[in-house]
Amino acid sequence: MESKKTIYAYFRVSTEIQAEIGSSLQNQSQLATNIGRRRNVKVVKINEGPQSSQEHISKRPKFAVLMKMIDDDKVKHIWVERIDRLYRNYMEQMWFAYHFIDNKGGTIYTGSNCDPVKFESVQDRMMFKYIALHSESENELRSERSRHGKLYLLENVAPKKAVYLGGTPTFGYVNKNKEWVIEKTESKIVKKIFNDYVKGKTIINIKKDLDSSGIKPRRAKYWNIETLRQMLHNESYTGLKEWREFKRNPNNKLEKILVATRHYKIPKIIS
Repeated sequence: MESKKTIYAYFRVSTEIQAEIGSSLQNQSQLATNIGRRRNVKVVKINEGPQSSQEHISKRPKFAVLMKMIDDDKVKHIWVERIDRLYRNYMEQMWFAYHFIDNKGGTIYTGSNCDPVKFESVQDRMMFKYIALHSESENELRSERSRHGKLYLLENVAPKKAVYLGGTPTFGYVNKNKEWVIEKTESKIVKKIFNDYVKGKTIINIKKDLDSSGIKPRRAKYWNIETLRQMLHNESYTGLKEWREFKRNPNNKLEKILVATRHYKIPKIIS
């Protein structure tokens, strides 16, 4: 590897839980730092945070920027801990390899040794396909195990406490010891949003009031209208948490931020 070349190190984790344990953002970041020192190269870190590689690119803004830089021929070297940090889907991994390596003349590096992905000969491409398919299969098995684990928690733990199943906690709640707990400051904001709306304020005016008052959402400077709309439709605030992959479990209830009678008026008003 030539000295002083620039490697763009892209790292992410799939969920908030992974951000805390195992193959974490901190570990990936440290690997990238070590590679820069050992290889005498400049490392530009691109930290996507907790985000699934199965999500549309619009849900991975840092990756979208990286793709734009690739298309503009500004990036020639990319490092990832594993190839599925870029994409989990086999077909998408193959497309990225053809686009970046063949079309753009780039190089992908993986692992703690910063090994270049070989993609020149027929054998190289066959091996890449095998690795991509194996990775996709492992992710499917991991997802299935995760699903069974969540079902076990719903059936055996949820009747006793508001069990946390992963993902980003709904605004107004935090994950504390794998349990949904009300976050005091955020819950006050939630109540304000609902109260203002019930009193007749439009979502646009609520956004303006929050922004002008210096009340900020978690990861942005200003409130988004669609975010506020989704919050007003979110049944979780009445204590009934619902996950997309499961039917509602009546025993798995959160501590209420709102009373149900007030919440159920909201969808009728804004729909």
